[in-house]
Amino acid sequence: MTLKVDEIQNTSGGPVTLTDQEAPKSWVNFNGTGTVSVRDSLNNSSITDHSTGNYSANFSNNFANVNYVNIGSVNELDGTANTSVFFMEGGNLTYANSHTTSYNRITPQSGTGKYDCIGVYSLNIGDLA
Repeated sequence: MTLKVDEIQNTSGGPVTLTDQEAPKSWVNFNGTGTVSVRDSLNNSSITDHSTGNYSANFSNNFANVNYVNIGSVNELDGTANTSVFFMEGGNLTYANSHTTSYNRITPQSGTGKYDCIGVYSLNIGDLA
């Protein structure tokens, strides 16, 4: 027997609740140079560009608490074609107060400087509110 579907929804028409597994609840791929623009995302309402190398990824649906896991990477750190791991405010003790249930702060850093990056990628796993 073959089951073919384009989309599965819950009885209210929203996303299906996954049980006994953890899947990404939010991710975003965006260009962090010039006018910041989202290329693609899940559960991401917008990106806020605070200053050079200082962004917020804003969630469409909040996380249940601040104990969610966030990981990410960047491409072309300040146009140098390097790839670097970035620091999330909240995962880095220097910025511990900026990690909330409604957004996470993304700050690509190299040495002592923060840099705009052509590719910024963030993935979040945890329970939604």
